[in-house]
Amino acid sequence: MSLEIDLRDPQEYVRFRLSADELPLGAERQTGSLPARALELAALTTSVLGVRDAAPITFLAGQPTGDEQGSRSVFLRQHVGGVRVFEAEQVVGFASTGLADFTRARLYSGAGEPEYRLVVSSEDAVRAAVAHVEAGAFEPVVSATFPEMAELPTVFEAGPFEEPIRAALLWVPIGKRLRLAWSVHLTLPAAAGAFQVIVAADTGDILYATQLMLFATTGSVFPTDPGTPRKTVSFAPRWSDYDLEPTPKLPAAPPAWVTSDLTEGPTCRAYLADTRQPVRGTLAGDDVTFDPPDQAGIDQQVVNAFYGACFMHDLMYLIGFREGDGSFQSGAVTGGLPARGVRVAVHTQPVLNLANWFNGIISLGPRKGTDRHTSVDMSVVCHEYAHAVTSRIVGGPTPNPFTVPQSRGLSEGWSDYFSCTALNIRVIGEWTRNPDGAGPRFYDDRFPADRADFGLLPELAVYEIAQLWCRFLLDVTDRIGRQPGMQLALDGVKGLLSNPDLLDARDNLLFKADRQLAAGLTSGAVRAVWAAAAARGMGIGAHYLPDGRTVPDDQVPPA
Repeated sequence: MSLEIDLRDPQEYVRFRLSADELPLGAERQTGSLPARALELAALTTSVLGVRDAAPITFLAGQPTGDEQGSRSVFLRQHVGGVRVFEAEQVVGFASTGLADFTRARLYSGAGEPEYRLVVSSEDAVRAAVAHVEAGAFEPVVSATFPEMAELPTVFEAGPFEEPIRAALLWVPIGKRLRLAWSVHLTLPAAAGAFQVIVAADTGDILYATQLMLFATTGSVFPTDPGTPRKTVSFAPRWSDYDLEPTPKLPAAPPAWVTSDLTEGPTCRAYLADTRQPVRGTLAGDDVTFDPPDQAGIDQQVVNAFYGACFMHDLMYLIGFREGDGSFQSGAVTGGLPARGVRVAVHTQPVLNLANWFNGIISLGPRKGTDRHTSVDMSVVCHEYAHAVTSRIVGGPTPNPFTVPQSRGLSEGWSDYFSCTALNIRVIGEWTRNPDGAGPRFYDDRFPADRADFGLLPELAVYEIAQLWCRFLLDVTDRIGRQPGMQLALDGVKGLLSNPDLLDARDNLLFKADRQLAAGLTSGAVRAVWAAAAARGMGIGAHYLPDGRTVPDDQVPPA
């Protein structure tokens, strides 16, 4: 039995698109909020085009969404009696000037009010949906209902499924009329698949079913850099792929990286900066493959950047960067607002500082002198993603928590550290280095130990401060192990005020190590932090003088 079902007739919808010069007279003279203007314009278009001659089409307006050019769009959902009509909607676009500049619609235009026949319960609808996707026997248990809402949204306990099951009423155009139905969303165990199944509310028949998750998605990438051959990897990985032990409260699998055949998904959108368009993979049935034919071309660079950002999202989530911290994924919340995935812009020309993170966007470009692109040097991609994480955490978050030299050095040091530990490397940016060797930061036997000293802090440049801090964190990790070290380092970022200094960060790390020790999570972490700190002059007696000079100390407190 095919799981895909769609009993609708495409002719049951009316479709149209109007550009700015085709909009009805008066569209530009509207005033008020964007949702109100969008509703008024939609009423004008459906009236002028004669989409419906009987009762007027009614809409529910969403909040405006925007893009980087300052334009806005408002999506309007067609409804009857407060219940949405399945896939019947209109979008109204507004230019950065505030003027409406296009509208596009797919609307149900049947005449007369539909018959409201609610015979099948939400529980029976869920049973029918589960049976359709052959997910085994399941008895739904309601956890929340909202009877005051026309669509009667209902949430069921997840049981063996990956997420709680959601059901709500909607109208489905079938046979030149609207049929009332339950829309049920299911995510299978271990994120092995996701479905929307629509069950007729009068008979229990399946009217529509579709798979929401593409199952076999792979990409050809450089997991470290082009110094080694490309490798084909899964773009729907498992936690075990990260060479770390699962931690408490993890979902059964990471979120899907893609939901279509483009380099975009719930956690990241990677695109060519010149066109602002993602790369499209090859779609064959349910399989998507990202395999750019030119290994040195721009498509490969976008695919690689997408891979690196998604990889880092999952790894940081695994070690503790979760929804409460503002994790970059659908459903996460930061500062009371929904978080959005990281955007990665791949440039054909060099960008500031070789690569950078600012205002939600990672920008990657080629290095001057070598033309080697940072998007395929995973140490750079991981470094920039770590900036995204620490910038979101420090200060609670705040728009720019690193504005003074010490805090900027800490930010760079954290990014170097998480890149090194994520990839099991000890050099940042080596593949993109200039012919004279300038550029990389070394944490192997080439590490500039003579400069990594708290006593020299007033004369250290930002990236020298970064090397001091990164080497300190790596020393801690060498003492307690890779995964405990990474988890402690991330925990040590949390709770810091904006613009922390080195001793603020050291003390917060010690505080978190004490907490972990009390919880029985990490043994020896406190001593490891003190030993690594003392080796860099940040021992128990290290302090700042009123004039900004530093007094180093190489002592650890007594056990």
